[in-house]
Amino acid sequence: NFTLSPIGLATIVPGVSAVNPMLNLAGAAGNGTQIQVNGARPRANNFMLDGQDINDIGIGGQAFQPQLIDAFQEETVLTTSSSAEYGRTGGAVVNSITKTGTNQFHGTVWDLYQGSGLESLDGQSRKTAGTPKARFDEHSYGALVGGPIIKDKLFVFGGTQLQRFFGNGQAAPV
Repeated sequence: NFTLSPIGLATIVPGVSAVNPMLNLAGAAGNGTQIQVNGARPRANNFMLDGQDINDIGIGGQAFQPQLIDAFQEETVLTTSSSAEYGRTGGAVVNSITKTGTNQFHGTVWDLYQGSGLESLDGQSRKTAGTPKARFDEHSYGALVGGPIIKDKLFVFGGTQLQRFFGNGQAAPV
């Protein structure tokens, strides 16, 4: 399950599994990247960004869904026995910590490509003679930069991501 969300990284923790987005649960599992922890419902998780609540109180799950995975320096996933400071949940507590500026300028630039050029025909399409392969290209471009405004006192860090899709087919769900 490939995702640019830092929440997807939590699926490598024991007891955490991704909920299949193709189940079409119409929001019953929550917003964003849906994870299930130790058998609790996906809506029972508490999502935080730099220690601040980013939950959607109406449906559960993340109200804010960051996709710049390189913008994060660490992620903490508490799966059991969370202390009272976290409250509000019987599932996991997922806290994503963003990077900060430093006394030296630094950054990254990327282009993530997903497209039909990387996929083969499925078995059924291969059997049917003349079945054209759906053609598409999807690029996710991004950049992050950080550095000093006032040395040792004031720093800046930010980023952006753009997506471009073109072709005559739909991207396969990932």
